[in-house]
Amino acid sequence: MHHARGKSMDHADCILRHLADAGLVDNDGIRHSAKVAWRALALLQEELEREEGVPLPRNARAPESNQIKPDTDIPADSADAVVQAYLPPGSAPGEE
Repeated sequence: MHHARGKSMDHADCILRHLADAGLVDNDGIRHSAKVAWRALALLQEELEREEGVPLPRNARAPESNQIKPDTDIPADSADAVVQAYLPPGSAPGEE
């Protein structure tokens, strides 16, 4: 499962909406209570990343608005700094 970060960022509002329907199944077949739990964990994860400096999980991408567009001209050393900012401490691009 991947967290599409730019798709929906109003976790607290969605928690309340799904909580109002707790005990029922949504029209996509998933329980509203499960959606409450997922949204609460997503909210916590984003708070930890923002406030505690926790790095993004492996293979996660920041919302589209924070991404550099492929056609943007940026110096190579700047691109390396951007890549390094999203890697776990002590790792380098291309390491497995």
